Amino acid sequence: MITKVITKRNWEIAKVDGEVNEASLKEEGFIHCSFLQQALKVAEKYFNHEEDVLLLTI
Repeated sequence: MITKVITKRNWEIAKVDGEVNEASLKEEGFIHCSFLQQALKVAEKYFNHEEDVLLLTI
């Protein structure tokens, strides 16, 4: 299973826009995803300062 860690705010924007359009997509040309077993480490490392974080499954 592939997952995407995303802030609740960015997810709400994506639902309105119809797509995930994060800064990393513009800067790097792709959306960061991870396998389910990696998701917790990703959230802890890159989203530890966020209050509301969601895990999307693809």
